[in-house]
Amino acid sequence: MILLLLAVLSATTAFQGTTINLTLDEQAHVILDECMYFEQTLTNEANLSRGTYQIYITHSCKGYVNIIVESGEKKDVFRIFVKENKRYEDELKKLDEEILRLKRELKNANDKIRDLEDLIDSLKDLNMEFYNKIRDYRKTVKDLREQLEKLKEERDNLNQTIRDLNETLKRLKLNLTALRTENSNLKAEISRLSDEIKSSRSYIEVLRNLFFFVVSVLIGTYFSILRR
Repeated sequence: MILLLLAVLSATTAFQGTTINLTLDEQAHVILDECMYFEQTLTNEANLSRGTYQIYITHSCKGYVNIIVESGEKKDVFRIFVKENKRYEDELKKLDEEILRLKRELKNANDKIRDLEDLIDSLKDLNMEFYNKIRDYRKTVKDLREQLEKLKEERDNLNQTIRDLNETLKRLKLNLTALRTENSNLKAEISRLSDEIKSSRSYIEVLRNLFFFVVSVLIGTYFSILRR
């Protein structure tokens, strides 16, 4: 039965102060000896996805050290032999500690820079959104002002129309008063003419009767003369 390894190491022997590569074939939980750390995370334990990761071997490592790779129920243990560098051993250990501290500070600074860049990008997006809103508000205000000017113009036109109608109403009232006066005068004239017509009819009737009387007298006189 062939057992497939979860990971592959670039070397099983290394010197203090050097790096080796760990290549994962799948996502796994990796635990390093305390004298080692990942260059990417600056920690000795991490959940990592598939890929290749650099492992730094400090000057605190001596002899055999272990790397444990776990994924589900599968587990691989890798042993690395670390060769010592006797010369300047104490200084190198301190230098390793200082390097790790500086690397962590640099990582924190880079993380803060990325956070600030993300914040700047978010602010840019927010500013763009605010710019678009301000542009829309300005357009809305412009449209409202144009509508207001149109309404003012319509109001002025309506006021002028009302004034013209009031003037027309005044003239119509004056005309109505004049017509009423003329109507009253006409009624009086009609009444006067009616009275005159009645008087004329009576006068005509008298004249007609007188005419017939005169005609009768003349006819009678004529016939009397004829008999003689």
